[in-house]
Amino acid sequence: MATFGRLLSVTRHRVGAVCVRRLTATLHRNMSAYTFESLAVTTPREHVMQVELNRPEKRNAMNRAFWSEMVDCFQAIAAEQDVRAVVVTGAGKIFTAGLDMGDMMGTVFVEGAEVP
Repeated sequence: MATFGRLLSVTRHRVGAVCVRRLTATLHRNMSAYTFESLAVTTPREHVMQVELNRPEKRNAMNRAFWSEMVDCFQAIAAEQDVRAVVVTGAGKIFTAGLDMGDMMGTVFVEGAEVP
């Protein structure tokens, strides 16, 4: 986790070794809660979390897993007392192409249902 190492080196210069050890322990304990299929969560700097839509091969199209994981992710972030800002980004060339219609087809369209 290159971002984590960069965070520690920057933080070490700002707050000293004692605070870095406490921050390291907190991040190691909490980052295990941020393992997702369609999201990548990092801490690029102190008090900031980055949530990256991580399906660049599908242009970060939002599938069922994304919607479920987004709720879980932001509930976990809301419990973090040290987080003051969240930056949402997209991996690859674009932020998102929108809904993954192939994956969402069964959820959005029910066979035999009438369209108003």
